[in-house]
Amino acid sequence: MDHAYLRELPVELDLFHGSLDQPDERFVGFDAMTCLEVIEHLDPPVLATFPAIVLGLYRPSLLIVSTPNAEYNVYFSELQYGTSNSKFRHDDHRFEWDRPAFQEWATTIASKYGYNVTFTGVGIEPMDIRKKIHDVGFCSQFAIFCKKEDVLFPSLTFDYFAQLGVSPPQIRFAHVSRTTFPYFEETGFTDANIIQEIQDRVPYLITPPKDSSCLVIPSGSIIEVDELWSMLRIRQICKTRTRLIDALRSTNANKIFELSADGQKIAVMYEVPVIEYTPWVSPTSTASIVSDEELATSSDDDCKEVKQFKNLKLTDKELNPQHNQTQFQQQEDQSTQTWGQMYEDVLADTGTW
Repeated sequence: MDHAYLRELPVELDLFHGSLDQPDERFVGFDAMTCLEVIEHLDPPVLATFPAIVLGLYRPSLLIVSTPNAEYNVYFSELQYGTSNSKFRHDDHRFEWDRPAFQEWATTIASKYGYNVTFTGVGIEPMDIRKKIHDVGFCSQFAIFCKKEDVLFPSLTFDYFAQLGVSPPQIRFAHVSRTTFPYFEETGFTDANIIQEIQDRVPYLITPPKDSSCLVIPSGSIIEVDELWSMLRIRQICKTRTRLIDALRSTNANKIFELSADGQKIAVMYEVPVIEYTPWVSPTSTASIVSDEELATSSDDDCKEVKQFKNLKLTDKELNPQHNQTQFQQQEDQSTQTWGQMYEDVLADTGTW
C-alpha cells in the first residue's frame, strides 16, 4: 500500500439489512443521506412512510433522491412509451414518474418537513436526437433536499412519532458487515511543518511570467486557500481546514505568507523561483538531452552517437510496430547498454544532461 496517498480521515462502511418503513435510531442525525434509484421499488405503504421517517425523523442536512424519468423512455423503443403497451425499465418497478409528478411529490414533502428542494438529473439524449424530439429531461431525475436551519421541529418524543404515524425508533436493521478503510494516522505536525509543506508547493501553484528569461516570480502572488486545501498532503497533516488557517496565522508564517481578512487567500511574501520542467526524452525521439552547444564544441568520440541520434528521423515504415518487429527488437537490445554507458560518460565530462 502507498501510504503517501491515504485519505486524511478514517472512513467506515457499514452494511445494514432492513425495511425503509421501520425507523432505526442509529440513522438519526447524519449530515447527508442518499436514496438513489430506490423509491420506484417501494410498495405504496412503504413509500407513504418514507418522507416521515427520512425527513421527519432522521432529518439529515442533505438528502439526495433519484428515480427514473418516465419521459425519457421515449428513447427506449422496446418500452413502447406513450402506448397502451408501455412497460417500465425494470420488472420490479412499482411506478415511473414523469418530471411533473416527481417534482410535485418532492415539493410537497419538502414543504411539510422544513426543507428546500432543487431538481437536476443525469443522462441526456444525444444531440442529433434532441433536435428531433422536444425536451424530455434527464434519463434519471434528482431531487436535492437541503434542511432549513431556521425551522424548529418537535423533540423526538413518543407523541412526535405518533404524529408521524410511525413507532419510536429502535434497533431494527440487521448489521451485516463493516469495512474500515486505511487512513493517514501520523500526528504531531507543528505550524512550522505545515508552513514548510506549503512553501514546497508554492512554485507549482503560481503561474510563471510569460517572459521565459525570468528566473523568479516577484513577491505578492495570490493563492486561494481552497487550492491548498485541495492537496491531499495538506489535508493529511492538518486534518481540518481550521488547523490550516491557524498555521497560516501563526508566527511561523510571518514574512512568508499573509492571510486575507476573510481567510480565503494568502499572499506569498517572497520571490518564488521559476520551476524549469525538463521533458522526458524517449529513445525514439528526435530530441536530445544533450544541448546543441555542448555537441558543437565537443570532439569527444563518445558524443558521435549522440550527434547521429539528433539527426535521426524514423520513417513511417520504421515507426510501424508490425514492420520487421524482431529485427527492431534486436537492434534495441543491442543499443541499450551503449546508450546507458554513453550518457554516463557525457555526465562525467559535462556535469549536465
